[in-house]
Amino acid sequence: MTGLLRSLAAGAVVLLLTVPPAYADDATTPTAAAPSAATVDATPTAQPEESPTASTSEPAVTDPAPAVSEETRETQSETTAEPKIEQSTAAVSASTRTAQRATTACVDHPVVTLGAGAAVLGETLRVTGTGWCTSDATAGSTIAFKLDSGGVSHVDTSVHTNKTIWAIVHAEADGSFDAEIPMPDGTAATSTPAVGADGPHSFTLLTGSLGPDPVRSITTSEFDLVAPGGDAAKSLWGFPLAVGSAKAWVERAVTTTEGVLRVAGTGWLTSSGAPSTIAVKLNASDSTQFQRTTDIEQGDATIWALFTADADGSFDRELDLPAGLTGGQYLTVRLASGKFGVGDTQRSLLSPLLSVDGTTYAAPEKGADVVCRPTTATTTVKVTTPTVPLGGAVTVTGSGWCNPAGGGSRIGVKIDDGAISHLDSSVHSNRTIWAIIQADHATGTFTATIALPDGTTRTSTPVLTNGAHTLRFLSGSLRAGDTIRSLDADLVVGTYRPNGSPDPLAGSALRASTRHGLTATRTAAGKLRLTLPQSPVGTWVFLSAYVADGSPRYPWTDRWFRLDARHGITVRIPESMPTGRIRLVAQSGEQGSVGQVIGWTRATLRSVVARTVAAVAPVVSLPAAAPAVPVQPVSTYAGLTRVSQHAVTAVLAGTVATLTFPETEPGDRVFLTVYAAKRVLPGGWVTLDAQRQVRADLGALGDGDFRVVGQTDAGALAGWAQVTLGEPVDDVESPATTATSREEPTVAPAATDVRAGEDAPFISAMDGWLLAAGAVVLAGTGLTLRTISTRKAGA
Repeated sequence: MTGLLRSLAAGAVVLLLTVPPAYADDATTPTAAAPSAATVDATPTAQPEESPTASTSEPAVTDPAPAVSEETRETQSETTAEPKIEQSTAAVSASTRTAQRATTACVDHPVVTLGAGAAVLGETLRVTGTGWCTSDATAGSTIAFKLDSGGVSHVDTSVHTNKTIWAIVHAEADGSFDAEIPMPDGTAATSTPAVGADGPHSFTLLTGSLGPDPVRSITTSEFDLVAPGGDAAKSLWGFPLAVGSAKAWVERAVTTTEGVLRVAGTGWLTSSGAPSTIAVKLNASDSTQFQRTTDIEQGDATIWALFTADADGSFDRELDLPAGLTGGQYLTVRLASGKFGVGDTQRSLLSPLLSVDGTTYAAPEKGADVVCRPTTATTTVKVTTPTVPLGGAVTVTGSGWCNPAGGGSRIGVKIDDGAISHLDSSVHSNRTIWAIIQADHATGTFTATIALPDGTTRTSTPVLTNGAHTLRFLSGSLRAGDTIRSLDADLVVGTYRPNGSPDPLAGSALRASTRHGLTATRTAAGKLRLTLPQSPVGTWVFLSAYVADGSPRYPWTDRWFRLDARHGITVRIPESMPTGRIRLVAQSGEQGSVGQVIGWTRATLRSVVARTVAAVAPVVSLPAAAPAVPVQPVSTYAGLTRVSQHAVTAVLAGTVATLTFPETEPGDRVFLTVYAAKRVLPGGWVTLDAQRQVRADLGALGDGDFRVVGQTDAGALAGWAQVTLGEPVDDVESPATTATSREEPTVAPAATDVRAGEDAPFISAMDGWLLAAGAVVLAGTGLTLRTISTRKAGA
C-alpha cells in the first residue's frame, strides 16, 4: 500500500472524480462530511466605491487623442455616427482575460474545500473545488498545489521541474474537481524536508502558469498530519467509541457498491489479559437487527460477525453488508463482549447512524404523513424585513410549500446562490445551505427568522458585505418525494449597493427605444467618458460590451459605477476591451430595476500603441511623525512556514495583489514586507480599507514565488500570504538576505484618489501622505513606494 501511495505522490496528474449535481441544494454536492472540513471561497470580488472606480491593472492610454464627435439624435432607422474610441494594445495577461466571460457552463467563482481537518501520512487527503475556469471560461483550470506554500518539496521532478509543486489537478469543463492528494509518508524518501505527524499544514492552489488561466493564489484551511494506524488515523474514517479501556471505531459511511463495513478496536482484553471474543450486530431499527440466513453463529441469526481480538486486544476487520441494503436505510452497529468466553469482560458499544450511499437515515417526522393543503395556488416567498444590518436577522414567510408525498416541504436557503458558506457543517454537510426551514405539514406555509453573517471571517466565508443580496429557497432534495423548486427574494444588508452582475441581455433588448441618449467619447487622458442624460445623478450603472455575434464581454468585470453630477462615468479602457464594432451597454443597479437597460450606443474601437508616461502622485501633506519600521517577524522566506498566516489571502489581477487581513480592523495601519527566495524587501506602511484590504503592485519583482507579510503598529504579525508571479521558480529554500540596495525593484501599495464620477489611479488603500513621503520614509530599505505608472506593452 505504501508503495502505491508513493507512486501516486510521484504522479504528474491527480485523477478527478465526480462532478457536482445540477441542483444547488442537493445534499450530495461534493462537500466535506467530517466536522473539521473547511471551505475557502476565493472569488476575487470587486469592492465598488461610492464613486466609480475602475480598479483594473491595465494601463490607460495617456497620450491625448481628439475627442469623439457627439452621437447624432436618435432616428427610427438607428443610423447614427459611430464614435471612434482608441484602445491600448498592451499584451493581455491571463488575469485580464478573466473579464471575458464566455456564455458557457463554466462560471469563474473559485471555491476549494478540504474533505477533513487531518490526513494520514503516506495516504491521501480529499480536496474538492468548483468554479475553476480558464480565462476564456470555456474549460477547467490547470491547478498547481503547493504544500505549506512551497515549504515542502518533492525529492524529484516527477510531478514538475519545480519540485515545490506537490500535485497538478485538471478541473473538469464546468470548473469542478474532486481529487485525492497524496501525503508525504514522514520520511526523507518522499519529501524535503521530511514531514512528520504534526501540523498545521495547508495547500496553496496556483493557476496562471500551467495553462491559459487567470493568475490566482488561494490557500486552503489548515489540516494536521497523523501517524498511520494510530487512534487519530482511525478517527478519520470511523466513529470513535469507548467503554473502559476498550476502544472501537466503526466506519461512518458505507456504500452498497463496495458492500463492506470496517470495524477496528484496541484494548479488548479479559480481566486476565487474554483477548476478548467480540460479537457484532447490525441494527435495522431501534428494535430489530439484520439476520443471517447462512453461517449462523451460536444459533443466533442476529450475530452478524463473531471473532476473537488479537493477542494485544486489537482488531481491524472488514465485514460484509446485508444484501438488499439501500441508500439512506437505517443502519447502526453494536459491538459486545462478555458472553462468548469464560472470564471475558462484559462490554457493549453502539454506533451512531451510518451513512449508506451518501445518505443518513432520517426518521419520519411527526405529522409529515398528513395531506398538505396549500393556502395559495402558487409557491411564494417574501422577505418581510428587506433591509437589515450585518449580523442582523431577516424574517421570511412563504406559502404553497407542500410535499406531494405528505406534509410540508423542507426548504434549504442559500445566500447569493451559495456564494456565502458556513465555516462548519452544523447546518448541513453542504455548507452553502445557510438555513433549513420546515414548512407546516398541513398548510405548506412558514414564517422563519434567519440570522445573517456579521461581515467578518468569524461567521462566513467569504465575508458578507453591505449591499444588495438574494436569498434562494430550494426544495426537492431535503425530503424524499418533494417537488424541485427554486425561488429567490431580495434583501439589502446595511446601505444599498448592487452586488454581483446582472444577467446577459437578449438581442431584442438593445433596440432604438432603449438607447436613451447614451453617448461615448474618449477623453484627453485616454479614458472613456459615458454620458446617460436621462438617468438621475447617483444611479448605479453596470457596463458591458456586446460584440458582433451578440455575446457580452465584461471589460470592467463585475464592478458597479455611479453617475456623477454631469450624469456620466469616466472609466479606463482595459486591455481586455474587445476591438472592432461593438455596442457599449449600461444596465441599472437600482433597487427594483437591476439589469434594466438604461442606455447603449454603437462604437468602433481600433488599437493604438500606448506610450509610457510616469504617474503623478497627488499633492498631500506629511503627518507629524511616521510609525517606526517594525522588526521583521522571521529572517527568511522558508521561516514563514513556521508562523501563522492568520487567514490572510491574496488575489492576483495581473501583477497587482489584493491582500485581505481578516484579523485586523478597517483603518488599521499595516507595514508590508515582501519575502523572496534570497531577499527580504521592506515595503512600507499602508492603511487598510473598509474591507480590510490593500493592493500592492509586485510586477517589478519579476517572476517567482513571494510571501507578503503584514505587521501592525505594535510590530505584531497581522499575517502573510503566498503570491506567485509568472512561471514558479524552483529555488525557494535558500536562506534569505535582507536587501538594502536602492536599485531593488519597487512595490506599489497605495489608496484610491476618487474624484466625483471619475476613475482613480489604480493604487490601493493607504494614507495619502505615504504616496508623497514613501521614498523619504523608506530611503535605503530596498523598496520605494510609488504610484503605478503605465508600462509598455509586454513589459
